[in-house]
Amino acid sequence: MIWQFILFFSLVFILFIIRRVNIYTLKINDTFMLYTNFPKGYEDDEFIVDLLGKTKKKLNILFAVSIVLSFLVLLDYDWIMLVYYNLIVVYLVSANIIEYNAMKVIRQYKKDNNISTESSILTYDLKTSRDIEKKKIKLIAWIIPLVVQIVLLVAFFKNKEMFFGYILLLVTMSVSTILTGWFLGRKNTKVYSTNSDENLKLNEESIIKVQQTMYAIYIMFIVLGFVVAYYSSKDIYRIFPILSYIVLYTLAIILALFKYQTIAKNLTAINSDLYNGDFFDPWGYYNPKDDRLMVEDVSVRNGNMTFNRAKLSGKILYALTAVLLISVEFLMISMSLPKTYTVDNTPSTLTITESVYTTVIDKKSIEKVELIEDINKTDGVRLNGTSLKHNSYGKFSIKGIGNCDVYIHNDNPRAIWIKTKDNKNLVFNFPTVKETENFYKNLR
Repeated sequence: MIWQFILFFSLVFILFIIRRVNIYTLKINDTFMLYTNFPKGYEDDEFIVDLLGKTKKKLNILFAVSIVLSFLVLLDYDWIMLVYYNLIVVYLVSANIIEYNAMKVIRQYKKDNNISTESSILTYDLKTSRDIEKKKIKLIAWIIPLVVQIVLLVAFFKNKEMFFGYILLLVTMSVSTILTGWFLGRKNTKVYSTNSDENLKLNEESIIKVQQTMYAIYIMFIVLGFVVAYYSSKDIYRIFPILSYIVLYTLAIILALFKYQTIAKNLTAINSDLYNGDFFDPWGYYNPKDDRLMVEDVSVRNGNMTFNRAKLSGKILYALTAVLLISVEFLMISMSLPKTYTVDNTPSTLTITESVYTTVIDKKSIEKVELIEDINKTDGVRLNGTSLKHNSYGKFSIKGIGNCDVYIHNDNPRAIWIKTKDNKNLVFNFPTVKETENFYKNLR
């Protein structure tokens, strides 16, 4: 039940963040409104006020319905992760469609009324750009701590059960921080002031200081990761240390990005000619005249980078993203379907086959066969596989057994544990207690 509450609150949080960005686009922010380059002074225009009001109402209804549907993840059923994933995707796509339709209306209104956005004078502060480039944290400075982290984790914990999963998690979080900090560092300098010293100071705040904050978080959590790994090695089935680490890490990243967004919203660049046109939309950026692949999404001023869909490489990345989303959908459907496994018991081998996993045991290599009275009372962690309401299968780590292949009908507490001479473990059962006990007797 704790896991389901974590899913619920994380889902609500994700929906809230998406909504926050959606609502922000309904205001005239700098020179953008509904992803459209729009001049200030139209905040009280009757048509604009009516359009924004109707759009906000639609977004609020969508958000309210999504929050109500979020309670579905608190129920106990096999499709919980599929529902979780689809609620996020459907909400995001639906919100984008609502904003896209409103965007088309406002652009038509802009065209019909000959509303133009005046271009500011394009300026470039070469001195500031050079100074900022020197102060940026270089990629090598991000890579070296990561290499040290991997080497030390492998050296100290390579013989610990399940620590491959821990190492993979810690390293993945470090890599995500590196990518975030590196992308922040790739942000172009802007001209906020005609005074070069003032311009340097403002660019340091929006680029260097934010990148330094991310780097400090990166180093701090690498060190904290060693502490978590040490305490987790005492009892790998206690999830509190690693769970606390994930929560603290997430909060730190959110606060750092929130600080970055706050700074970005309060700064107005002079050199806005680069975006003098309606190139942004809810799906990203499309500008055939812009040679860049990665573009800062200034239409929502949240500091995110987006792909330029006008470039071939941008189209490919968008297509790959779509394929990934669809693949995850089919994977979750497959993982959520009720599973049956076949047991083939021959004089020489025991083979258990499921649609994804297969385990073959040579009977000559069997060292021990035990009947577990109640498998549901054992402490275990899923490494690679699925744990549904009625079935669990895949790679697990079970306290007292270690890493093992699992094929379990959860409604049956009895399970058979087979250990081989080469330390391979198999835990499985049949739908009923009687079937499991009879097979155990025959196997012995």
